[in-house]
Amino acid sequence: MPSYRYKSIDKTGRTNLGVVTAESEAQLERRLSQQGLWLVEAELTRSPLTELRVKATGLAWSVRRKFGLWPKVARQDLIEVCVQLSTQLKAGVSILPALEATHEETENEYLRRVLGDIRTRIESGSTLHGAMEVHLGVFSRQMISVVRAGEISSHLPEALTEIRQELEWVERMVGDIRQATIYPLFVLMAIGLTGILLFSFVVPRFASLLQEVNVELPGFTRFVFGVSDFMAITWWVWLAILLLGPLFLRLIGNFSNAFGVYVDQVKISLPVFGPLNRMIAMSRFAHTLASLYRAGIQIVEALQYCERAAGNRSVEQAIKRVRVDVSEGNLLSQALAKEPIFTQLLRRMVATGEQTGQLEETLERVAEYYNEFVPRRVRRLFSYAEPLIVIGVVGIAGVVALAVFLPIVRLVQGIG
Repeated sequence: MPSYRYKSIDKTGRTNLGVVTAESEAQLERRLSQQGLWLVEAELTRSPLTELRVKATGLAWSVRRKFGLWPKVARQDLIEVCVQLSTQLKAGVSILPALEATHEETENEYLRRVLGDIRTRIESGSTLHGAMEVHLGVFSRQMISVVRAGEISSHLPEALTEIRQELEWVERMVGDIRQATIYPLFVLMAIGLTGILLFSFVVPRFASLLQEVNVELPGFTRFVFGVSDFMAITWWVWLAILLLGPLFLRLIGNFSNAFGVYVDQVKISLPVFGPLNRMIAMSRFAHTLASLYRAGIQIVEALQYCERAAGNRSVEQAIKRVRVDVSEGNLLSQALAKEPIFTQLLRRMVATGEQTGQLEETLERVAEYYNEFVPRRVRRLFSYAEPLIVIGVVGIAGVVALAVFLPIVRLVQGIG
């Protein structure tokens, strides 16, 4: 049976500290309540060997996360696990048989091993959130925190349902944005490859033919051929930048937090795409905060988990400053007002939610607004961009054709 280090208060307000064994935090809370005590904090105690094992596992996952080496566990796999567990627990099945059935039904081989390890740890006396904590590469700290809140309040099925809804929301938002952007991005990449191909291989052939007939080249043609000569020598550099540049920036950002913050700041400051990136970050922040707040997690702790969920390190730094401000006793709306990165809509809605006592509902409304607005804005933006993309392709081809045609015209005039 696991041991808990706890902090409680009695009717006089005096603080009590102690260590006691209990099957769960909920049982510990009931036991203290029978003694006239109110549980304030409870932490699962670990042996030094277990603590070392958890830290070593966390370090291993951190290294894997840096290099992208951990086995793939899709978001949809986690959604199915949450559905199966919450359904069985609501039906009255205890956690161990529910994990066993979910383990057998899971198709992802690595996730099956993870679920088997979690079941073994629970059989040895661990809590569900404590067993999940060992596998931080699979389960986020946000998920673990919601499960912990569910175990403390004896509402674990509802906590798993909350996680499922959060994962489904992320899946839906990512899918909408991907659907709206994949075609334009593909076309833009095709334009870049076409330009590299024309100036690196096609134009040099025409240049060599014109040089053989000793025709005087116009200034425009010489300029285009000069660009072509440069591209013919460095085409592999531009191709590498086009294909590997985003990956390189991501790797540098993983190892240099200052560089990552700078890149993410640029993302939300771009003339056209900046507002979109900012709205996506606001949507993630509002939805995640509402989800954690609804699960019973205190606002300061919820803000801590919202930092990474924003998906933008510049926004993450702003949320961190907001968390510090709130922990010092300020209202959330007051803390948000000090950070210009948060939209006026979000700040107004949070202030309204605090005044009416409906912060969770107002945050959800903000998230729903951005969920509908962002994909629609992306589709509209690229519907306007498609004609410009076509004009760009025609323009590149026209420049090459004009550069070749002008010397031919001069050659014909000379012959005439």
